Amino acid sequence: MSLEASFDIPLIVGVTGHRDIPPEDLPALEAGVQSCLRKIQTQYPSTPLLLLSGLAEGADRLVVRVAHEMGIDFAAILPFSESAYIEDFDTESSKTEFADWMSRAAWVHTLPDLKSPSTGLTDCEMGYLQLGHYLATYSHAILALWDGDLLEKCGGTSQVVRLVLKGQRHDDPLPVKTLVSLERPVFHFVTRRLSRLNAPMAANVGTVNTLWPIESEQTDAGWIRQTWNDTIERLGQFNQDAERLKAHEPVAVSRCRNYLLGTDKGLDDLDVTGKVIATLFAVNDALSMKAQGHRRVTFIGVILLALVAVIALQAYGFFPSWLLLVVIFLFGSGSYALFMRGERHRLEETYLEYRALAEGLRVQFFWHVAGIHKNVADDFLRDQRDDLEWLRLVLQYTVMRRSGNPNPLPPSWVMERWLTDQRRYFIGDANSLKKGQAVAEEIKSKQLTKWMKVSFFTGLAFFAFGAVIQENLLVFMQPEWKNNLVSPLLVSASFFMCIVPAIKVYSETMAFEEHARRYWRMGRYYQGCERRLSDYLEGDNISLLKRILVEAGQQAVIENCDWLLLHRQRPVRVPVI
Repeated sequence: MSLEASFDIPLIVGVTGHRDIPPEDLPALEAGVQSCLRKIQTQYPSTPLLLLSGLAEGADRLVVRVAHEMGIDFAAILPFSESAYIEDFDTESSKTEFADWMSRAAWVHTLPDLKSPSTGLTDCEMGYLQLGHYLATYSHAILALWDGDLLEKCGGTSQVVRLVLKGQRHDDPLPVKTLVSLERPVFHFVTRRLSRLNAPMAANVGTVNTLWPIESEQTDAGWIRQTWNDTIERLGQFNQDAERLKAHEPVAVSRCRNYLLGTDKGLDDLDVTGKVIATLFAVNDALSMKAQGHRRVTFIGVILLALVAVIALQAYGFFPSWLLLVVIFLFGSGSYALFMRGERHRLEETYLEYRALAEGLRVQFFWHVAGIHKNVADDFLRDQRDDLEWLRLVLQYTVMRRSGNPNPLPPSWVMERWLTDQRRYFIGDANSLKKGQAVAEEIKSKQLTKWMKVSFFTGLAFFAFGAVIQENLLVFMQPEWKNNLVSPLLVSASFFMCIVPAIKVYSETMAFEEHARRYWRMGRYYQGCERRLSDYLEGDNISLLKRILVEAGQQAVIENCDWLLLHRQRPVRVPVI
């Protein structure tokens, strides 16, 4: 299945290198590139490869040719219009070869015509500069067929390598908003140029060195390498989960997609990018709900099993029996085994990550269909450079192909399907009996608090009653009769007292009270956005409409990231009661 049809998230490899490669060096370079790509495929079998190439003469086409023979897709990234770019090639055979590769590309993205007189660069140089920045921004790894010369040219190989390994300099002529924060490898293939045949030596041509960015003494290449490896593996795991879901639960995916689009729009109303984002949202939404169900069942099971084990332990002090010892062992070990099963299957992380990604994709979708050229990844978990990096890479992949939706949907539709829908979800509708999640979370928090109080005072009453009986009443009873009466009271007291911390662990982990405050805040925020948007709809002020949608999306992303970090700080644990 092609990458376009499967919606898999690929490992994106940018290609950069010299144009004037000696013909006698081509076999060694082709063998080296093939070996490198094969190694990546073997190491990450669930993550398809996608090359980004400018299809220039020399290194670009060499790598694309090798990849095409291996069945690897590539995207053509053009520094300026195709008609202008093809004139940059000298011979007719080169132009014909370029046109042939263009027809085989999975997709083509032409960079916008960016004029910047203050830089002193020509239009051609600005185009190549943009191409270099694009490769450095969107690639997860770089293949550089390079002689190691540090003299930078606009969009040249040395500049791309520097951007990836060291980042931007203050004097760069084309500053960008944010380079992707993932620290990535550069696979440097030793390459000669016709203009510098003696450096390096021909014997080293085709050998590869893996270069990693090292920012400080505290950040070593080993840590960076492990972080990158974990990130790519998480992309592969997501692809596997998505394929299983679409194969076995297509109705769930369709239901989530219909929820996003409503009843009056379908995939056919969207462009390619819109379809990709909508499908990814539906998959993540369905995956997160499925993981949430498994997480809740596992968490409740862990608490109940641990609770039974602790109560049995308390009872054993009054009624020694081998049966109680069996119960303690079975339920205690069962609680831990269930907890470890959840850890092994990453139920907690899976739910949190897929839910966060779905919310990010929701914002990205409505920005795109509204014609807003903005990337959610720029605002999503910018300070988190760890195992959450893969979420940002997915968001970034969705907007690689074009700068905005050429046929945006009406702002009124965007408001209804996004702002109004989210406001109803959070705080409900004044004209409807249906309450929002804020009220639901408040009710859950209050009910759990009520049951904690009831359990605590009931247990306290049993303790007090048992103590009174033990010390002051029924003095005429024989000691063994009194013990037979008091012991059940104390066991019952222990039972209710053990319930209190179990409820508290559940309540704090689920964060009902914090969610209620967050939902009220976001619901009122969306309500305010609706009012402002309605006013601007009447005036047909497109720029202000888009500004509100951008602000609403940024606020949603901030709240979503706060939610994710809150739950990462409160993971499911085996309760110690």
